[in-house]
Amino acid sequence: MLSMGSPKSGYHHDLYEIEGSLKEILSLLSEAEIDHKGLFLNADAGFDSENLRHMLEKEKIIANIKTNLRNNKTAKNYYYFETSVITWNYLHYIALVILFLRKL
Repeated sequence: MLSMGSPKSGYHHDLYEIEGSLKEILSLLSEAEIDHKGLFLNADAGFDSENLRHMLEKEKIIANIKTNLRNNKTAKNYYYFETSVITWNYLHYIALVILFLRKL
């Protein structure tokens, strides 16, 4: 499922009014009767903040946020799942090979 908040006008950093945007996204999912627990939030390093991670943890959303190396507090504590296309393709090939080998 893909969901997004409304655009913000002006020049702002990535975390500008993130609480309101997250609530807006969650309400859209609720209106569509889609359970958000266990979903992934993919974001770049500009969204790496303790506040956002805490909000996502509270809502039981998995934070797939690249760590911001300038933010020493979070750089050591979290994992970032690989999202490049070539890596995903290779992981699928490995899974298919394993399924094939199980049949032998």
